[in-house]
Amino acid sequence: MPNWAMNKVEIEGEDQQKAMSLLVNDKGEVDFNILKPMPESLNITAGSRMLDAFGLALIQGDLTEEELKPFLLGINAEQAMERVRKKIAGLDSPYGILECDIEDDSGEEYYRKVVSNIRNYGCPTWYEWAYREWGTKWNACHQQEVTDTGCSLILEFDTAWSEPTGVIAALEAKVQELGLDVTIHWDVAYEEGGTAYHRIEPMKAAA
Repeated sequence: MPNWAMNKVEIEGEDQQKAMSLLVNDKGEVDFNILKPMPESLNITAGSRMLDAFGLALIQGDLTEEELKPFLLGINAEQAMERVRKKIAGLDSPYGILECDIEDDSGEEYYRKVVSNIRNYGCPTWYEWAYREWGTKWNACHQQEVTDTGCSLILEFDTAWSEPTGVIAALEAKVQELGLDVTIHWDVAYEEGGTAYHRIEPMKAAA
């Protein structure tokens, strides 16, 4: 289980409903995909299957060591290729090492997605992209009902391991782009101790 970051977001001002719609979808769920949508093709497994795809991509020349360096998890390109060479020896198809009974895609389909994702998005799977773009491992979890105080709207939910810094930055940029009349207080309390605070306001007009 992760260490949770407990997020409390209070939205004040004339445009509080518009600001809330940047975080909450039509189902009433806090959804980071509104501000930073995750491409569908990234929704594939990470782990050892991914490492095998890396080694195969290096062998076949579909990706370079430079493209894969951030994701090789402590091994170098030669080590990645060597582990795959041993696994594919004697197989009819090299993609056989990527077959997985619990996944819908074939080994070759998975391989093509990994290669395409790195080329198009700079990340092989959802895991790397979520940390880079949202600042946290998963979408919002354990959401409570929205509280309307009459003066403000309050959202409360958890995020895994860290606060969603990428989402907070995107929210601030969108509030200022749209010129929304709101002040947003984003408080974070970590399960393991520690707090953080972010304040979002409209962009002030130049004097």
